[in-house]
Amino acid sequence: MKPFELLISLNIKEDKAVRKVSNKVENLSVNEVDKLFERFFRGDKARNHSQGTGLGLAISKRIVELHKGIICAQYKEGWMSFIIEHPIHVK
Repeated sequence: MKPFELLISLNIKEDKAVRKVSNKVENLSVNEVDKLFERFFRGDKARNHSQGTGLGLAISKRIVELHKGIICAQYKEGWMSFIIEHPIHVK
């Protein structure tokens, strides 16, 4: 089994919190990144060994949106990153 690399960061930009979670991935098509948040999207069937439904990221996106935030995915040099940005309320 290969070692799993995971990077997690949290930054504050003005009145927003920005969380980024990244992990190494293999053989991801750049075209797939735009589809990741679509309901029932599961990627390349030849690589998919899980029994997932393809709903997790669509649900995550909706939850983030309900909290007035945004979520996006980026693929760069073998790393898949999910970036969540949402407002912070300081009292």
